[in-house]
Amino acid sequence: CVRPRGNDISFVSKVNAMNKDSESLTQSRLFRDNEFGVHHYAGPVKYDATNFVKKNTDVVPQDLLQCACKSTNSLVRIELKASADRKAAAAESSSSRGGRRGGSLVSQTVCTKFKGDLGSLMTNIGTTRSRYIRCLKPNTKKQPYLMMHNSSVEQLRCAGVVAAVTISRSAFPNRLDLETALERFSCLTNSQQKHSMATGDINTRLEKLLDPLLKDLETKKEGNILKGYVCGKTRIYFRAGALEFLESQRISSMGSWATEIQRRIRGFVALAKFISLRSSAIKVQ
Repeated sequence: CVRPRGNDISFVSKVNAMNKDSESLTQSRLFRDNEFGVHHYAGPVKYDATNFVKKNTDVVPQDLLQCACKSTNSLVRIELKASADRKAAAAESSSSRGGRRGGSLVSQTVCTKFKGDLGSLMTNIGTTRSRYIRCLKPNTKKQPYLMMHNSSVEQLRCAGVVAAVTISRSAFPNRLDLETALERFSCLTNSQQKHSMATGDINTRLEKLLDPLLKDLETKKEGNILKGYVCGKTRIYFRAGALEFLESQRISSMGSWATEIQRRIRGFVALAKFISLRSSAIKVQ
């Protein structure tokens, strides 16, 4: 936002003119000339643009950059040297296009530096697999071990978490990788099913595994049968209640296998003890 000969009122007028068709911008007759409103997710917010232009024309001092480039701290020196090089390149590009060399349009301001850093940050985030953590304030009294449920729910609603969970659970709330699902629930099959699942691609093997298990969860809609799951290219999506049912069946199956393992081990130990006692009795006789 570099406006060398602008002021706060002209900035607000420019904002209103460029975003007059936007639903996010709110205008009211009660606003002053240097005020404008933005309709956020949680509600409308009024902004005061007083000294906005003045703050954003605060040019970073060139002598400060030159001094920082000579710092003994390698991190500070490298980062600010790169910033100075980008500024020089921008100045050359502007002058070659007929811009004003050394003018305020070429000088780097706090706003333009922030915009460049933000763009670099978003580029780095785009190359990663990000996880976002939402922090909630448990109470408004700043006391430990106190949970105000109404306030917490309101924060979740304003952040869009409640709406996202509602939409997610309305269709396919749970999903797993195809390989993970096949490995996790293969214990629910018998020997005949395992033999039939030995061939075919992973989608076909999963269908042979889950069709009989989730038969009771199938529903009919407009003459079509809706299964309790849908297989994609890399993931399998479960309808509400399907994954919970499979997990309960898996726990039950693992419990029966654990009981069988205990039975065999205890039988082996008892048999070994019996053989030892019988051998000792024979020797005593």
